[in-house]
Amino acid sequence: LSVQLLTVPSVAALLVKDYRFFGMVCSILSGFFLTNNVQVIVPDEYRDMQVNCLTRAMTRHRYACTFFDLRYVLNADPVKIEVCHSPIYLRYFLDMIYQFQAMDPLKHQEDVHVEYESNSWTNAFNATLQISRLCRQFSDCF
Repeated sequence: LSVQLLTVPSVAALLVKDYRFFGMVCSILSGFFLTNNVQVIVPDEYRDMQVNCLTRAMTRHRYACTFFDLRYVLNADPVKIEVCHSPIYLRYFLDMIYQFQAMDPLKHQEDVHVEYESNSWTNAFNATLQISRLCRQFSDCF
């Protein structure tokens, strides 16, 4: 359903301009990745947190559909013009992707044999792929 709705330029523009769709989805994604629950407003104590790659939100890749929705919306020409002219969209976007910075740091083990290596890097890699595609789409607005 989202493909049919969000790929229509006039509908995408209406959702972004009048209903704050872009900011709302960015906020929902932020809340989902930080708290492992869907919520529109992220509490202030979560603002400086980073994504934990071992949470259920990251291990299940159902979040990709929401990234696709943002990409569909950003592909519409009226939305590109709106994003380019209003700096609030950049703020929404940066607030969302900020939490992914250094999300899965590697720690070097010295004098210890590591028998088990976590698979969290695959979750970080998959999320990074989605974010990089979204960043490319967002930058095309300018």
